[in-house]
Amino acid sequence: SANPMQRFLAVAQLVWLAGAAGLLLYAALSTLRLRRQLKNAVCEGDNIYTVPGLATPFVMGILRPKIYLPSDLREEERGYILLHERAHLRRG
Repeated sequence: SANPMQRFLAVAQLVWLAGAAGLLLYAALSTLRLRRQLKNAVCEGDNIYTVPGLATPFVMGILRPKIYLPSDLREEERGYILLHERAHLRRG
């Protein structure tokens, strides 16, 4: 007969693996949904893109990061947001 602790660890390992697989699937689906939304992005130069209907500005990408902004930003907001997002890029 197997040690009860071995059974517990085997079950715990399966639960952990199922959770990790679920989170990986959720991340993949979220990324695909976001990329579909970014197909409507308009390049404004210098790796800055505007997207209609975007909820919040963000930076996306590792090798060639791009700044994505909602298309309905006011110019004053846009300047501050670009400073903020460029700070993210400088700091890696």
